[in-house]
Amino acid sequence: MLVVNGKSGIASLEDLVKRSKAEPGKLTYSSAGPGTTPHIGMEIFKEQAGVNLLHVPYKGAAPAVTALLSGEVNATMVDLLPVLPHVNAGTLKVLAVAAGSRAPQLPDAPTTAEKGLAGVTMETTYGIIAPKSLPPAIATKLREAIVAAVNAPEMKQQFLQQGALPVTSTPAEYQKLMQAESDKWKNIIVKAKISLE
Repeated sequence: MLVVNGKSGIASLEDLVKRSKAEPGKLTYSSAGPGTTPHIGMEIFKEQAGVNLLHVPYKGAAPAVTALLSGEVNATMVDLLPVLPHVNAGTLKVLAVAAGSRAPQLPDAPTTAEKGLAGVTMETTYGIIAPKSLPPAIATKLREAIVAAVNAPEMKQQFLQQGALPVTSTPAEYQKLMQAESDKWKNIIVKAKISLE
């Protein structure tokens, strides 16, 4: 989620872009620290939107969100679950969901792609990986069991309550996704000269 303080006066992603372009380098964003997913996500946003926001790193997501709530920074990119109560209370406002589809928990929040920034996607994905030596029959049986578990109604509900969207894929699709994500992240890490500290 790309989020701002509810009292910021920034009503949309377009507002954030407009203000950032009017005052290059004056608006700030928090992250969970240098080289973290929110840091990289905001750097992708900056590149795609053609804006300049100042990075203010914190030691974790909680302090980064607290800084946004207190008005120390202007924006942040963060997973849904930590900010959902604040969004529901109106103290934080979601400008866009940095994903390929809208979040079921916030159906009115547009995606970055809907706002013309299709390259700004920061979906945290989880997959199960096995050694190459795993016999194909066992791999197939394991995948079938995992897909059945993920698609079980009670499991889907648990995922949604945790701010996640349950999705299954084939091994080939997941491998393609991992490679594409690796290439995308490497590109922005090199361009923005990001390093872990």
